[in-house]
Amino acid sequence: MKIFLSSGVTMVSILQYRLISLKIGFTHSTVRKMSRIIILAITLCLVEISFTQGDNLQWWNPAEGKLPVISNQAWTKEVQSIYHRLPARAKENVRQAVWNLSKQSAGLSLRFRTNADTIHIRYRIKGMIDFPHMPATGVSGIDLYRTSDNGNWQRCWGSYSIKENSKYTFIIDDASDSYMHKAGDYQLYLPLYNEVEHLEIGVDKKFLFEALPLINKKPIAAYGTSICQGACASRPGMAWTNILERKLARPVINLGFSGNGRLEPELIKLISEIDAEIYILDCLPNLRPDLHDTYQLTIDAVKQLRKKRPGVPIILTEHVGYADDGTNQKSLDIYIRLNIELEKAFDSLKTEGFSNIFYLSRKDLGLRVDSFVDKIHPTDLGMQEYARAYEQLIRKIWNTQMAVQKTDKEGQAHPPCNVENIPHYTSFKINTPIRIDGKLDEAVWGDAPKSERFRDLISGRGTIHDTRAAVLWDDVHLYVGYWIEEPNLQASLTERDAPIYTNNDVELFIAGEDAYYEFEINTYGTIYEVLFIWEEAYKSKGYNKKSEFDRDAEGVRPFNGVGYKNHPKGKRIGFWNWDYPGLQSAVHVDGTINDDSDRDRGWSVELAIPWAGMNSFLGENVQIPPNNSDVRRMDFSRFNQYKEAPPASDSGGWAWSPHGVWDSHVPECFTFIHFSEVIIPGE
Repeated sequence: MKIFLSSGVTMVSILQYRLISLKIGFTHSTVRKMSRIIILAITLCLVEISFTQGDNLQWWNPAEGKLPVISNQAWTKEVQSIYHRLPARAKENVRQAVWNLSKQSAGLSLRFRTNADTIHIRYRIKGMIDFPHMPATGVSGIDLYRTSDNGNWQRCWGSYSIKENSKYTFIIDDASDSYMHKAGDYQLYLPLYNEVEHLEIGVDKKFLFEALPLINKKPIAAYGTSICQGACASRPGMAWTNILERKLARPVINLGFSGNGRLEPELIKLISEIDAEIYILDCLPNLRPDLHDTYQLTIDAVKQLRKKRPGVPIILTEHVGYADDGTNQKSLDIYIRLNIELEKAFDSLKTEGFSNIFYLSRKDLGLRVDSFVDKIHPTDLGMQEYARAYEQLIRKIWNTQMAVQKTDKEGQAHPPCNVENIPHYTSFKINTPIRIDGKLDEAVWGDAPKSERFRDLISGRGTIHDTRAAVLWDDVHLYVGYWIEEPNLQASLTERDAPIYTNNDVELFIAGEDAYYEFEINTYGTIYEVLFIWEEAYKSKGYNKKSEFDRDAEGVRPFNGVGYKNHPKGKRIGFWNWDYPGLQSAVHVDGTINDDSDRDRGWSVELAIPWAGMNSFLGENVQIPPNNSDVRRMDFSRFNQYKEAPPASDSGGWAWSPHGVWDSHVPECFTFIHFSEVIIPGE
């Protein structure tokens, strides 16, 4: 048993006691007996301290939640254990070796938010702790990262014990810039080559802790070998799929199966079920030229994927090569023959007219002699080289897709945002109406998935202060909440429909049928509303027949955008006197407004928006309230009269979905809100 002595009681003090005792005449046997008593007392004291500290911790078990929280998992609702990678039904269709490997948690992770200075993880694993060529920290360890205020990744570390019942303690030093009791977003990567049976995360009860929702973006699905699974990374965060996820801010599903990535149709069928943004087929290291028909396996795999997922990009990756190819002719011959067959398959597919097929060569991967642990498996350096090669190719694919966007006569791309990065969010249902007071203290708000941290409206870069939003709904209302960190609360406007955008504010846009609604509010709770209709749709969509949209009424005038003046739909008609019927709004302030002598925490906004009011602009064929899985487009933003000092590039406007231009009035860049009839756990 290991004993860690608290400050003030050390083995040195025991030794001092023994020396003093001898000086004053105690016998050696008496001293030994008294020393044992002291050590026993210290041990009991330490045990008591340990239990006391344990009692002060709040523990979160991801398996006990009602909402999915495991990132990079393709079949969230179908897995036998939340830490498995394939659906339970796959057991009947895939080889036993593949099924056993699918229980290992490679690539899976958990996201949470806390301001704790110490984070405890305890988990139980089932399998070998380490391998001869891969350390325990990679095979069975976990890895914790957090994002800084500017969006950069930071690693956390502390102490650990890896065995069947493992423990990690991560310390966030209170002297570091990352601490200051400021909540941060964390990502915990799970073991690469072990099966997790149970896991809990604990922080002191005095600190904030909340699970973060899954990132609702189309993933990249990677199917491959032991290299894809993560061998031989020194720790989970260094597996190339996990590195790639951090670089691209996009989920990467790890379907690497050590020794068993063989382009099998059973696996390809499963992979085709994933609505992926890009598919990666990196299986050649598990094929043998004398045993497998690499050419035909590749042709069949691509055609099988394309039958289910037409047009989705597919990357075919060459064998990375062997570390000993300069001293072993057999090794050299094996991967050369495999790569020749892969290239032949790629050329045949292109000749048949298959587009969006991409080739990643051994040369592109760029591994060197020192990039390997053994004959084939990459070191951390090799993993970084793998991730870099994939990142470069994927960004090239994205840039190619962006190049086909429509452009106006002045060469402005439309839409101006990167459509691949537009967020997707799932809004869950509630049964009990929310009391609108701005505090956001109802249990349902605590359980609602929050947005990612708002980013700069133009550049998409990280921002100095935290801003998030969440959306809930029932059969009567759409509910929107904002959490706004602001150290110096300011406001001046108190008259309804004053230009609130000249104060620090938050804004909401709701897209309709060739129309959209704009709402703004400041810390005083003063609101501003406008409804915009595209000029070309005013008559064709029947808006001219609605009395509320009489264009000759007071407060109606043309509008042509703010910083994006060349929208392909042309000009809009703005109805500045239109008020949303039944709208409820409230602000809660944590600080003092217009008082520069103190430091404020921020403010929160709570909205209840009746579905019935959307009949005016959503269109006749849109279900109100929404059906399960219906999608709406909404925009959530924050505008500040201050800007972060150089060298930061702060436009002063921050948004959940950056637009690429200084203009919120681009519905094509609005966030996708997916409505679910699943009742939020807080109910």
